[in-house]
Amino acid sequence: MGDDKKEDAENIVDDMLSPDEPNAALTVASKTVRESIRESFLRDFLPSDHLGDAQTEAYDIEIEKIGAKKARLGQIFLDARELWPLLGVAFAICCFNALSMPLNAFIYGHAFRMFENGRKDNVGEAFVFFLFFLGLGVVSMVAAFFTTYLFGKIGEKLTMSMRVRAFRSIIYQDGSYFDNPAHTPGKLITRLATDAPNVKAAMDTR
Repeated sequence: MGDDKKEDAENIVDDMLSPDEPNAALTVASKTVRESIRESFLRDFLPSDHLGDAQTEAYDIEIEKIGAKKARLGQIFLDARELWPLLGVAFAICCFNALSMPLNAFIYGHAFRMFENGRKDNVGEAFVFFLFFLGLGVVSMVAAFFTTYLFGKIGEKLTMSMRVRAFRSIIYQDGSYFDNPAHTPGKLITRLATDAPNVKAAMDTR
């Protein structure tokens, strides 16, 4: 079903972009524009496994085109081994922050026991529960802040590390490497600007 829709969409784009003269030759520039419009059309109007994430779909199309392999999450964590201590602290704070919801439910359940048997002289007990809720809220706020900050810092450091390693790998290549049309300066700069930050999403709070 999805393949049929994709083929129909490609046919629609072909009809829209086909020249009036049947023998008109497409230039390299027009082919590039044609391919770009087709990818944009497929990305914006066809059903998606990414639920409308156009940026992710565009990245997947490009990865498939150049034949690159996607890195596994385990490999990313191995590459970030120098950040493991900081990652451990961030993970511990994240787990502590995750306990706030069950703790809130536990305190909430005990708070309702104040109203058992029609008791009304429970102002002091209610104030104690108020302090519990207030303390839990403050602790959760601080834990959420440090979780976001630490994971963001880890993502930034990993992005910088991968960008430096990728640049070092590029400058050590032979001259023939840059003769490949896929390795033009513009495309290599784009790789440095986009590929490394894509890894950041695997390490931060996203």
